[in-house]
Amino acid sequence: MFSDVVLIKTSLYAAIAVASGLVAILFIAAVRLLTDIWIIGFASTAIGILTLVVGQALIVSLIGIFVRSQRPMSLVVDSHQYLAAVERVSVVQPREVDRVT
Repeated sequence: MFSDVVLIKTSLYAAIAVASGLVAILFIAAVRLLTDIWIIGFASTAIGILTLVVGQALIVSLIGIFVRSQRPMSLVVDSHQYLAAVERVSVVQPREVDRVT
């Protein structure tokens, strides 16, 4: 069950990274095309780096989904693989310890 939480969080963070990257790419392109404010090579470098970030976020999310779908792990179904033995443990009430003063 823990892997489900990790997969959901990873996909959520990847979606946030993709959305932020696309917004930043649109903003940089708009500033470059619609204003006279520019630095030589800034727009192409920034858009290139943001494209890599967006691509990596998509790949991480897709790899997580494909790996999960190939061999889903369920502690109920796969529990026999992880148990070596079952033992009963009795609960013993703690006794009071004499304090030395």
